Amino acid sequence: MSSGDGWTIRALLRPHLRTIVFITVLQIIGVVAQAIAIIMLKPILNNGIYEGDFSKLALFGCYLIISTLILSLVLFVTTNLASKVATSVAEELRGRLVEAAVKSNNINALGIVPSEAMVCLTNDVSSVQRFVFETLRTYLPMPILLGILIVYTFNTNAILGTILFLTMAFVGSFTYIFTKRLQPLYKKQVETMSNVNASLREKIPGARTIRAYDGYDYEEKKFGDYSAQFGSMNRKVVLNSYYVSSLVTACMWIFIVFTFVASALDEGNKLIATDIIIFMQVATYIIATLALIPYAYVGVPRMRECFSHLKSVVTNAQSMERTYGEPETDEDGGAIFSAKDVHLKSRHGRTIFDGIDLEIDKGKTVSIVGPNGNNSSELFKMALGFTIPDSGKLKVFGMDVSSTDPDLLRGRISYVNNSMHIFRGTLRYNLDPKGNHSDQEILSVCDRIGLGRFIAEMPDGLDSMLYDNVSRTSGGQRLLILMVRGLLRDSDLYIFDDCFFSLDKKTKGMALTTISEMCAGKTVVFLMHDTSTCEVSDSIILMQQGKVVGQGTHSELLESSDLYGNLYRIGQGRNGSWA
Repeated sequence: MSSGDGWTIRALLRPHLRTIVFITVLQIIGVVAQAIAIIMLKPILNNGIYEGDFSKLALFGCYLIISTLILSLVLFVTTNLASKVATSVAEELRGRLVEAAVKSNNINALGIVPSEAMVCLTNDVSSVQRFVFETLRTYLPMPILLGILIVYTFNTNAILGTILFLTMAFVGSFTYIFTKRLQPLYKKQVETMSNVNASLREKIPGARTIRAYDGYDYEEKKFGDYSAQFGSMNRKVVLNSYYVSSLVTACMWIFIVFTFVASALDEGNKLIATDIIIFMQVATYIIATLALIPYAYVGVPRMRECFSHLKSVVTNAQSMERTYGEPETDEDGGAIFSAKDVHLKSRHGRTIFDGIDLEIDKGKTVSIVGPNGNNSSELFKMALGFTIPDSGKLKVFGMDVSSTDPDLLRGRISYVNNSMHIFRGTLRYNLDPKGNHSDQEILSVCDRIGLGRFIAEMPDGLDSMLYDNVSRTSGGQRLLILMVRGLLRDSDLYIFDDCFFSLDKKTKGMALTTISEMCAGKTVVFLMHDTSTCEVSDSIILMQQGKVVGQGTHSELLESSDLYGNLYRIGQGRNGSWA
């Protein structure tokens, strides 16, 4: 879908055109039923009650009951249909937002932080859904009903009709002037809501951290400030949205009642009771239709702002999508991964790579090690297509990452990182998200890697529910779950990015043995800050500050590199725990 395709309310409602036409027909029937109910009042009062003609009273009463039943049925059916259409539109919008967030190859292009995404998924989508529902259920027939009421009022009393029309024009103008400033308030409201969500999002998973550094008072004050800003902004929006329009509506009631009292007096200065009763019924409908004014001047601008916010988030991500040509099909000279004169800078201008050259041969086990800030992880973010080099060539499976669809690369790579997520779902789903393996196969890998006892102690085994990154799991168990997930995926390249730091020596040895056995003949890359994987690797690449500063086998680097020697002595070789 192109960035502008389908991003109008009309386009979203087009698939529901038949339903909307049906709702419109029903609403017109409802308007006619309302008009009949109003018209029946006068003959019921005059002929039935005052003249005592009970046959006419019964006849007109039946008409009134039938019209009321028809109106009730119309309201029931249109409410249900409007709810289905509005829900469908909301699901479509949520789907587009999630798709943009999940499928975008440039995550930064979304232009949103998680808290703002929450605002989109909750506030913005809900506002659009509520607007569509109320439009179809309530406001669709109101222009027709309002026109009928104005004509009826003119026919009943021309003076009253004229004053009614002028009063409505005054009310509309007055409301428009006072609600014109709502548009910037909506933008501020979204910003303050994002701040509150971001602050709350920090508090829930970060409660232990807040207590650990004794920052409760500061955090409480910060959250309180954001909350107060949001509350103040909400108050301004509510006052401008409802207080003014409600006050104007009340003023209109006063105008209408006093005007009618003045025009309904006969020559003997007596009120005509029938006209007063009918007028009060008509006036009730008129006041109800006045909801069109806050709808037009408050509801529509709010919907436009929310819709615009959604559109900007999704289209911003879509506009950053790259086009890809035909991929190359053969590995480059036996190298499954190669970087040649690759340059890359961060969004803030920091140099990550300044002409790095590096090759990894097919079928080899390689450890890329170095102190913090060696930037090895950034190389494989590029391999997965999340970023591309500023210049130079980076090839994976012989395909240039700058011109290759990342899905072609990701389908052949199994990437495990210590910050990857535990999904909300069963343990089985977390270990095998695509359901490609039997329980026996899953349990076999878990037993080999050291996760068998954990599963046996879970209340429902593989069917046990995990709710978040810390639910029911220790740091080491979480890493093992992630490694099993990666190992169960049939791939050509396995990347383990700093995955062993929370494991004890015995479990780390079991994990390395399992990886070696299950990935035999495949390419395996360990990205490490220590040397615990080096003795099981065919070759080692030593990196520091984004540069390759050494390369060779374990024994060769021990002799030639002081940096590697220091890392080895600190990390205690294969079974070390330093990170």
